[in-house]
Amino acid sequence: MNMKPNPTSSSRAHADADENFKGAVRELGRGGRTAILFGLAGQIIRFVMQVMLGRILGAQVYGIYTLGRSALEILSRFGLIGLHNGVVHFIAIFNGEGDHARVRGTILTALALVAGTSSMAGIGLWWASEWIASSGFDKPALAPALRGFAVALPAYSTLLLLTSCARGLRHIGYYSGMTHMVHPLSVLLFVAGSFAIGMKLDGVLWGFGLSTALACVLMFVGLRRLFPSLLSFKEGFQFSASRILPFSAKVLFKDLSSRILTHLDRLMLGILGVASDVGIYGMSAFIGHRIDFFQRMFNSIFAPMIADLYHQGKHADMIRIFQTVSKWTLLLTLPVFFTFIFLGYAILELFGREFHAGWPTLMILSLGNLINVGVGPVGHMLIMTGRPGLELLNSWISGIANIVLNLWLIPRYGAFGAALATAITVTMLNLIRLSEVYCIHQCHPFRLGTLKVLAAFVLAGGSMWQLADIYQFALGGKVASMAGFLIMYVALLFCLGWDEEDQLVVRRLRRRFSRLRG
Repeated sequence: MNMKPNPTSSSRAHADADENFKGAVRELGRGGRTAILFGLAGQIIRFVMQVMLGRILGAQVYGIYTLGRSALEILSRFGLIGLHNGVVHFIAIFNGEGDHARVRGTILTALALVAGTSSMAGIGLWWASEWIASSGFDKPALAPALRGFAVALPAYSTLLLLTSCARGLRHIGYYSGMTHMVHPLSVLLFVAGSFAIGMKLDGVLWGFGLSTALACVLMFVGLRRLFPSLLSFKEGFQFSASRILPFSAKVLFKDLSSRILTHLDRLMLGILGVASDVGIYGMSAFIGHRIDFFQRMFNSIFAPMIADLYHQGKHADMIRIFQTVSKWTLLLTLPVFFTFIFLGYAILELFGREFHAGWPTLMILSLGNLINVGVGPVGHMLIMTGRPGLELLNSWISGIANIVLNLWLIPRYGAFGAALATAITVTMLNLIRLSEVYCIHQCHPFRLGTLKVLAAFVLAGGSMWQLADIYQFALGGKVASMAGFLIMYVALLFCLGWDEEDQLVVRRLRRRFSRLRG
């Protein structure tokens, strides 16, 4: 018997795999373009909102707002009970199989469950607000903020779930439009209106609550357009509780731990420090977390794609997409990082002179977030390939480490200590995730092209930094240097050359710009 491989079959298999990858890149490109455009608009809106809050509220009241918002973000994840990740994972699978009854059942049952749990969380926060403010933080002024966010909590959790359903259906336009445009813009307009009539923090709370409720209604209407048979119960209704609930329960504790970790620095600084320190730190953290903007945009598309590819057994395509997303996310993020390092003091001045003290904090947080971006979407690789329990363990380990570091560093260094604790914890967490992805999938996010990106950044950034240091540029000169950095960075990337996967992305970008010029 002839056991030699058929070269024709091998070539065909390679061609099919290559075509599958190209199709995935095309989807990533379409979704990425939409997500980035909406995301950039959303970042501008949020930035304007934070400038307005910083200048009108001041550091102390902004600190109270930051603590209340941290409580909202943590409890909203409790209200979601992990279903926002569960619906992305399973709706992507069920929709790919054409099982509309399961898609319908997943969406509607998840909405009912989240409405109940988030309402209970809101009631609990309202009831405990006085005790938390006075006994927990020794800041009685925090109680009204907690009650205001408690009222908004059910609508906020529901909105997060609805946008996750759109992600699961792989309609990134609806997800990005609501998350990055409609909701933040409505919050901005409502809050600006309340400031115009003389309200302060109470106006922020009213504006956030009303705009979130409005966004919920609009998103549900949009979801019915995406999935017209959503309320057609005669066509079948099935909720795979035995699959979805265990997955979501594991994700709940992971996500809750992750959210606590994200806001633990602010909460512990609120317990151990004064409100103005929390406000200064919170503003620095807001800016520093913009570092992962492109990662969040690509992750919104990457997560359902990975779930689908893994479910279909297309391991090679999954790894290629993982590495391509990791490289391009880093490539786009490095200029943002350089901007915050180079112009950080001037950026903080926009929010008011009180916030100047946050410059060292901004530097440390920016570096920590850059490391988070640099290792790629390793957390999503674990969750979307069926390892939410492992990610839960990672979150617990990093959470305990963060508490210990905060208790040690905040009394010594204040806000800078909180930033240092966060950066160390984020680095440790991502190194753990990276090693786990390598052990499970025998892959990592790095390629030779990653070194080229880093080389281009070091050469361009180092040159502009040295130039600014020699000539002691004022703000105008530094802004001009930023333009020089971008030109040099892009030129070096082209000079160093692109990988095969990158050439596909670059060709698509060139065709897009050619059509725009035409």
